[in-house]
Amino acid sequence: MYRFRAEYYNEEHKRLLERYSCYDAIEKIVTNGFTVPEEEFHCYALFREQKRYEGWRTYQELKSKIHNRLSNFKEYFSTNDGLICSAFGQADDRDSHLTESIGIGGGLSLVSKLYDLTEADWEKIPVSNKKDLDFEIASNGKEFIEVEVKGAVVKNINRKSEVSGRAGEIEQKKIEKAKRTNFKSSRIGVIVSVSDVCGEMPICRILDPEGDKYDMSPEKYRLLARLSYYYRELRTLGRFSVLSGLTNKIRDISYSFDYKYLDGLALFGVNNEKVNAPFSAMNSKSTAGDFGFGEVIELTNGQYYFYGMMYDIFDMLIDQKFEIINSYKKKSQVESVEITARLRNDVYGEGEKEKYRTVKMRGDLSITPSGKVLGLCYIN
Repeated sequence: MYRFRAEYYNEEHKRLLERYSCYDAIEKIVTNGFTVPEEEFHCYALFREQKRYEGWRTYQELKSKIHNRLSNFKEYFSTNDGLICSAFGQADDRDSHLTESIGIGGGLSLVSKLYDLTEADWEKIPVSNKKDLDFEIASNGKEFIEVEVKGAVVKNINRKSEVSGRAGEIEQKKIEKAKRTNFKSSRIGVIVSVSDVCGEMPICRILDPEGDKYDMSPEKYRLLARLSYYYRELRTLGRFSVLSGLTNKIRDISYSFDYKYLDGLALFGVNNEKVNAPFSAMNSKSTAGDFGFGEVIELTNGQYYFYGMMYDIFDMLIDQKFEIINSYKKKSQVESVEITARLRNDVYGEGEKEKYRTVKMRGDLSITPSGKVLGLCYIN
C-alpha cells in the first residue's frame, strides 16, 4: 500500500470546495489521509496513456511498456514502508515525466475515492473540439469530474511555497469552452508532492479551479468511457469475438440522442447471433486461479508480471445492462493464486516445436476496482 496525506492548499480553496458534493469525503481524507494499493496506483501512474492514443494494441507493446515503466519507476523512486520518495536529490538527475506520473497517480487515486470511481471511468473519449485536453475527465453518472494534477519532488515537503508555481498554473489556466454548454462539471486541482528524503509521507494539496461544461450527459459519458476502456484493455489481450459487437455498440450509443433504448440489448456478432463468452480466454491465455485471464510478461531476474482482467467482465459487456456497467466495481484486494502461464517462445521455427510453453507459477495478484488483475509472479 502506498500512503498519502492530504490538505487544502489554503483556507480560500477550502471555502470554495465546501460547495462540492464530495466535500464530506474531502474532509475525511484531509483528516485521516488515504492509502492506495500499489498495482492500482500503477494503473493510474504507469499503465495508462495520458493522451488520446490508440492504446496497447499488441502483446509486444504490452511487454515493452510494462517492463520499461516498472523498471524506470523503481529506479527513480523508493517505496519503502509504502512511502514514495525520490531516489535523487538533485533536480538534474530526475525524470520530469515520472515526476508528473506521480502527480497523476496520486491525484486520480484521491479523486476516485472522493467520487467512488474506478480506472474505467478515466478513459478518454471525445467531448471537445480540442485534440488533447490537459486535464482528466470522469463521470460518476450524476456529474462530470475534472482533475488537474501536478507532481513535484521537493526538498521540504511541508513548505507550500515549493509548489506555489504549480498552484498558479492550475488557478490561472483558461479552458476552451464548448459552444453549447449544458452540463456543468466539478473541477478539482491536486498537487502531489514527494520528498527527496526517504521516510517523508507524500502530500496531496487540493485546490478548486473553475470547471467547464459539456453537452453530453454525465450518465452517458460514464457509460461510453467504461465501454471504451474495456474495449481497449480486451483488444490488448486478444482478438475476442466480443470486440466487434462492442465497437458497434459504442458507435450506436455515441451517435444516438436517445441512447437508452439500447439498454439491455445484448451484443451480436458478425453472423447476427448473440456473442458468447470467448472460449479462447480460458484456453489460449494465461489464467489466474478461476477468476482471471491475461498475459504473463517476463521481466528480469526470474520475475514475471501478470496483466489481465476478471472473467465476469465478458458477461457484463455481452449483456449490455447499462446500470450494471455503470455500477461495476470490484473490491480492491490481493489474492494469492496459482497461475497457469502460457509463455511465448522468443524463437519459433524449425528449432521450436511449439510457439508457447505452459509454466506453473504463483503470485500475489491485485484485483483493482475496474476488474483488472495484475502483479508479480514467480515460477513454482
